[in-house]
Amino acid sequence: MDYTRKIRIEYYQVVKAKRDGSGPDSLFALEGLIAKANKMSLEDRTYQYYQEEARLDKCLYNSVLDVWYLNFVRLRQTKLPVKATKSKVATSMSLGIDEYIGEDVTVVYDCANKIVAVQRNRDSLSASGLEVYLTELYGRHDEGIYLRPVPVQDMFD
Repeated sequence: MDYTRKIRIEYYQVVKAKRDGSGPDSLFALEGLIAKANKMSLEDRTYQYYQEEARLDKCLYNSVLDVWYLNFVRLRQTKLPVKATKSKVATSMSLGIDEYIGEDVTVVYDCANKIVAVQRNRDSLSASGLEVYLTELYGRHDEGIYLRPVPVQDMFD
């Protein structure tokens, strides 16, 4: 069975700015936050995201291209799918106390240009969800990390 799936990649400039909106944006290098997260356990780098949780799950640096490959996961225990077969009625899924459905989002971070390319699924973290997560990891009360959309003029460039 052939299966074609269209994906969308969104591009964002990584900046920091005052949370109250005063002052201009300034470019922000994510390398420090990635290093901070790498020193933390998975549990310690898991933060609340509305009624759920999210974390930076995996990361890998490519020194030749000077880019980071990041995988964030939204951990959910609600709106669970059902399990079905062709010959049996669908049954509800149940998860243990420490089990989640992981909805992942893949990010490529270009260190030189402070740009992220984000490919996500419908139920994963949105750009604003990534901002919430990165700001929490940043840990500053006066400043936040924001992803400003980069308009794509020609998709093939």
